[in-house]
Amino acid sequence: MLRAAAALSVVLFHAAQWSHIDFAVGAAGVDLFFVISGFVLWTACEARPVTPSAFLLARARRILPLYWIVTLAAAGAALLWPRALPIVLPEARHLVLSLLLAPHVDPAGGPFPLLPTGWTLTYEAFFYLVMAIALAGPKDRRLQRLSGLVLAASLMGFAYHRWYTLLANPLLLEFLAGVGLARLWARGRFERLHGAWGPGLIAAGAVILGAWQLSGLRDDFLRPFVWGPPAVLIVAGVLAAGSMKNRKSAATEDAA
Repeated sequence: MLRAAAALSVVLFHAAQWSHIDFAVGAAGVDLFFVISGFVLWTACEARPVTPSAFLLARARRILPLYWIVTLAAAGAALLWPRALPIVLPEARHLVLSLLLAPHVDPAGGPFPLLPTGWTLTYEAFFYLVMAIALAGPKDRRLQRLSGLVLAASLMGFAYHRWYTLLANPLLLEFLAGVGLARLWARGRFERLHGAWGPGLIAAGAVILGAWQLSGLRDDFLRPFVWGPPAVLIVAGVLAAGSMKNRKSAATEDAA
């Protein structure tokens, strides 16, 4: 449900762009996705043993087929009707690097794959690689390795501007925030919250996003610190609400 809401937010953002309507905050659906990804991947890897290669293969099977199909379709359409898709630049090198989810500069000088909206998958793929490295060592050191790699990558871009533009920037910290929520959830911390906490956290996140929309703040540099926190609040609220629902279900079963 939360993923669907995030996807709808991004769709509305792009629809608003095409219609010249200001709905910049809709792009925060991506930030929500990144937090969810961190939570889901950490939880899944903690639930059962998995090797780095098996993990990467499973992720590739899940995202690459559809991404490749859409990317190749966009490249073909751009070749046949270039005026219809002016932002899709079907040059061979650009296409290959895009299919590999490799960060690179496109022919126009932008940090986007051939399918421009696919830039989010570049970040996802990087986190998959970092997660695989973390899985390669002892389990009790997994969080330290993961955190160290993500923090290093997040800071590295400040020294090399090109890297910052392509991938190495604090936006990666949103995955780490999702991992933090997963750790709290696994320890039962959300089950201790009062029933009103879930809706309250969700509402707080939505209000903050609404405030940013009204303020007109638009800054990619500040993005993870502006849209990241409310995304974390919303995911935390959903987890708290889910824990409360599970407690009520358990209480009902015990009473029966």
